[in-house]
Amino acid sequence: MRTLTGSLEHLEPAALLRLLSAIRPSGLLELRTTAGALRLEVVEGRAVRPSTSDLQRAAAVLGCHGGEFRFEPREVHPGDRDMLDLTALLEVAHVIDPTSGSGPVIADIEIERLLAGEIFELSRPDIPAIHVLPQAPPENPIDELLEELERTAPDELLLANVGVVASDPRIWSGPIGSAFRRRGWRIRVIGSAEELPVADLDVVVIHHHLAVSRAGREEEWLDLVRRVAAAGRPLVWVGPTADAAWVYRIVDAGAAFILPSPPGSTGEPAQRFAASLCRVVDRLVSAPRPGSDGELPASVVELVDTLVHGADADRSLGSLLQLASGTVTRGAVILVDETAFRLRAGFGYPLGTGVPALPRGVGVLERIVRSGAATEALDPDSGGAVQLARMLGLERLGPETCVIPLGSGGSIVGLIVGDREGRELPDLRELVALARRLGGLVVAG
Repeated sequence: MRTLTGSLEHLEPAALLRLLSAIRPSGLLELRTTAGALRLEVVEGRAVRPSTSDLQRAAAVLGCHGGEFRFEPREVHPGDRDMLDLTALLEVAHVIDPTSGSGPVIADIEIERLLAGEIFELSRPDIPAIHVLPQAPPENPIDELLEELERTAPDELLLANVGVVASDPRIWSGPIGSAFRRRGWRIRVIGSAEELPVADLDVVVIHHHLAVSRAGREEEWLDLVRRVAAAGRPLVWVGPTADAAWVYRIVDAGAAFILPSPPGSTGEPAQRFAASLCRVVDRLVSAPRPGSDGELPASVVELVDTLVHGADADRSLGSLLQLASGTVTRGAVILVDETAFRLRAGFGYPLGTGVPALPRGVGVLERIVRSGAATEALDPDSGGAVQLARMLGLERLGPETCVIPLGSGGSIVGLIVGDREGRELPDLRELVALARRLGGLVVAG
């Protein structure tokens, strides 16, 4: 792998060391700042212990907020030299220079022990006991949980509304209706184009089983496509595609996708159509939004993507949660799949004692997936928060609970849930920014 470089203005030294400690690569790390330079030999997230004089310089370098980093992935052979975890190095640096902001202050008596060389006893970081759940949990009554929320707390649901204009509604019930429901989508079949409430919909589908359905009214249908496009809503046209000129006109009017109409409402062709339509609607509902990759510059994105590439599944999840443990005392990773939110791993929470999954559409989670924005506070008494607490094995969540999206390729593929057991949350900006690029760890896991 080639050498990776970037600015420390976008990823400060402390954040960079915590990231390397969590993902545990090997290589040579160089930091160049206005306070000097620091070179560390890194072996799986641990560094060859600097000398006492080097520690003084390290403290000054790690306290800087600008400069450049250079990381060369390669094998490092430390021999019999002492090793130190990178997060422990941050704590040591803070002992020497408390203004660096790298870690908690350690008592004066420990400073003297530190300078005497007793570095390991002082600075060995606490690694949380991470519990990884099976990749494919057993089937659970997702539909029943969704029905419970619809009955007891409908305002806590965030279902995507798919408006369907179709003269024959039969195909839109049965398998398609069930598939949409499991994905957290609500079908609203509308008989006429004039009654289409565009502003209340997330996606619009127009279904013409036969070409004669539009005969003599082509301009009216094109005007509808333009109206939907002008409102910023994606539109899927389902109908005969043999007339190329008509297909071009639909595309020009603003249709996002065109699918051929299935030959019937049952059987294998209808099932294939339903599967393809679900994939199309999912892309449109979950389309990447501007800025969804966060505020990280290209150099930092490249660093993160390179470090997580090809990572082992369970180790990847452990790395991600270890990174989160620097911010929260309890944390969990929830996968976002097509039909459910599934608990995957965590620390601090009594995992395995609650429900293994929640249905798509639970507003407290679905809102994060749809917006790509993290939240730092929850209403513990809301229906969605009650369900989330059940998943984590708790009776009740505290209001100081964060939910942070994990991004991969512009999509949200997972969530980090965490808290400090009732205490105020710290600044989450660093973790939120990195999480927008660390979804690859969730996909690997």
